[in-house]
Amino acid sequence: MSQKTEEAYFDIKEAVDNDIKLKDVPDGGATIRVFANDLENPSGVPFYIHVMLDDLPGPRFPASTPVTLPFEVTVSRRELLDFVGKQVDIKCRINFGGNLSELGPDSYRIVHN
Repeated sequence: MSQKTEEAYFDIKEAVDNDIKLKDVPDGGATIRVFANDLENPSGVPFYIHVMLDDLPGPRFPASTPVTLPFEVTVSRRELLDFVGKQVDIKCRINFGGNLSELGPDSYRIVHN
């Protein structure tokens, strides 16, 4: 789980003790749950979450507030396969109405089983 503050953090649903076992990741991908109070803003603010894997751009998810927390995004099994047997730093960049913030990085080990 990323460093938890009152305002924002993320975790990965399928991770156990910072290990992501691909055998436990559903076909739709690993679920990153983002807890960020700003995303509940009722004003219809556009935002996107960009998942970064070892500082390499991963998937980007656009939306508008308000959303129900946790806001869930996924990283495909295919993207995770590039990191099997390695530690990978995962972070989420949130562009909230033009303001950029970053959650993480948190280090995860990607394994087959």
